[in-house]
Amino acid sequence: RLRHNGSINLNEHLNSAGIAFVPNIYSVNEMAEINSKIDPLFQQRAATARSYIRPDDMMKLGILDLVLNKRMKSLLFSTMPDPVLYHFHFYEIAAKQEKSHIFSENLSGWHRDGDCQFRQSDPTHLSVFTYFSDVGPNDGPFEFVPNNATDPLDPNSHAASIQGIAGTSFIWHRHYIHRAAPNRGIRRRRLLKISTQR
Repeated sequence: RLRHNGSINLNEHLNSAGIAFVPNIYSVNEMAEINSKIDPLFQQRAATARSYIRPDDMMKLGILDLVLNKRMKSLLFSTMPDPVLYHFHFYEIAAKQEKSHIFSENLSGWHRDGDCQFRQSDPTHLSVFTYFSDVGPNDGPFEFVPNNATDPLDPNSHAASIQGIAGTSFIWHRHYIHRAAPNRGIRRRRLLKISTQR
């Protein structure tokens, strides 16, 4: 149910399910090249529980055009005619954690992003996540409550746990309820986050 199959418009899918997998944004070779360039910076920043690589870092490393390749830009422009970057960074979260790395003090990290809105049939606040490390059930997978844009979190709500190998990509509406599960694994979880808004 979370995979957009092309039979309906991607925006319609995002406004009903709220999330969709998007395949093949980066090839295996592109993933390897990007990871080889960002590995040293992340190693330098590993003392922090949540470390970032931002666009100025990407520019200095010579990977900005590779990260914003034709497939990524095509995806961003397919969802809105005038996307403006809101978030654009790689980040890692620490291993061996028992709490979500964000908003853990309330509802175990479950939240809606307070800086976005929901308009029927017009996804105005979207994020694309690409895993740059393998993410299994204990590696801090992104969790998401689909098919519910407006109701509060309910203990019986079905949540999807988004797991996958490095290269797994998905786009999601930031107004839907979501969280990062605790990274209980033995390695830091790495992903690319690109958010756009109208």
